[in-house]
Amino acid sequence: MTAPDEAAIHIHVLPKPCGKASVCVSSTRTNGIARMLASPEHRANARRLITLLYGLCPIAHLTAFDSALLAARGRPSEKRGSAFAALPEAAVTAEAIVENLRVLVCESEKLEAKTALLGGFAAPAEGEPPMPLTPILGQEEHRQIGALRARLALIAQLLVKLDPHSEEALDPALFRKLLDALSALLGEARTAASRLLFGMEPEAFLKNLHERRFDLRGWAKSHAGTIPAAHLLLSLLAEPHPPEADVQFLPERSEIMTPDFAEEIAYRLLNDSGFDMAPFWQGSPRLTGALSRMRNDPAVRNLLISEGISPAALTGARIVETAGFFARAEGLLNLSAKLIDRAMPKDGESAPAATTEEDGRNVLWTYGPEAGIGISFVETARGLLMHAVKLSPSGELQTLRITSPTEWQFSPNGAGQRMASLAAKSFLYPKDDMDDRAKLENAVDRALFGLDACVPAVFQWNGIRRSKSESKPCMNSPSPKEFSKSSNAPRAQMT
Repeated sequence: MTAPDEAAIHIHVLPKPCGKASVCVSSTRTNGIARMLASPEHRANARRLITLLYGLCPIAHLTAFDSALLAARGRPSEKRGSAFAALPEAAVTAEAIVENLRVLVCESEKLEAKTALLGGFAAPAEGEPPMPLTPILGQEEHRQIGALRARLALIAQLLVKLDPHSEEALDPALFRKLLDALSALLGEARTAASRLLFGMEPEAFLKNLHERRFDLRGWAKSHAGTIPAAHLLLSLLAEPHPPEADVQFLPERSEIMTPDFAEEIAYRLLNDSGFDMAPFWQGSPRLTGALSRMRNDPAVRNLLISEGISPAALTGARIVETAGFFARAEGLLNLSAKLIDRAMPKDGESAPAATTEEDGRNVLWTYGPEAGIGISFVETARGLLMHAVKLSPSGELQTLRITSPTEWQFSPNGAGQRMASLAAKSFLYPKDDMDDRAKLENAVDRALFGLDACVPAVFQWNGIRRSKSESKPCMNSPSPKEFSKSSNAPRAQMT
């Protein structure tokens, strides 16, 4: 299994005969964790291990794992009669909010500060004001995001205790503790988002967008001096020749949530070697994530029409989607509370009437194509996460395959490869000029920011492999190996 510090997206920078730079993107991620979790010595503790091994989206992975197992056992979690209700979906959405805040607040600030140091912002168009100074947040703002992540870790621990596979009676106090923890987290996240991301309440941001009081460009202009994500979006929109990926989206949710899609993906995950690490649909790599999901939203569609599948469109869609997550999470949380009260009324109270609210299928859905096989689909901050399981005749976990959003985005010849190549094409190969190397790396970082791999990006000059455990480079060269890393903050091996 690849060691955690070696799992990365490798960006091999190579010289062309004409002297220009070219890049080839590859991944060192493996399915080692999935195989380990299904092994006889670890399968009994798989749920706890998942929350320890997946550092960025542990709740999404735990929910996907549980749901796939339930589907394989003929107990799909989408049947909303139990006290489990919509709690996992609410937790997944809360996790997506916190992860998006970390990326759009902390990581965008870091990227814009680095770009400013390298003098890499595009010159403003004629008649446009100069780019505002990059907003720098204080320690208190960063601690605020860190505190949200710490709350999420506690929620993940509570979810591990909420075992849907156990035959034991569930403790009503545990459900209510989870509800309280999620409610507190969402309140704190709303405060942080209003101040550090939108400059207003999330609902006010969406209302202004959809009533056309401003568009995303207008919002970015008015907040670029104080909000890092607005500064990043404005600077990406100002780039004269942004890298635009010619790649298709994953199907819309109405098509993904069909037996045909689920059955084919489950079959390929469990039977096609390598599909989990390099997925495709109908013969081609696909794009997942906020832009794919939000492409029919009016504000995002306008940005997509003007900018194409570009870093600006990817970033803008993620900002808009984050604003919508708050209402979704709170709705799922309210639904959870009603179903929990119905299943476990307090002493002296009668169970409330059945509810007909939305059951959260926009976050999670499952499918069991045959007995002993199950697949789950979970919409995470980065895109579509899939877990497929196969049970042994005795009902134990035999096979587990996992495909994360990063596999979709960085599949061979996928969006990552195409956008990185376009970002580097205007550069001459910098040879030994460290400043020029830093500028090329920064241009590629900006191109790939919206795809947001869940492992570090590692730049490799002249294409030499480090070890046999890493994926093959695009070409071999006798030149010495050199590496530099660019990371979207705390990373685990897989998410």
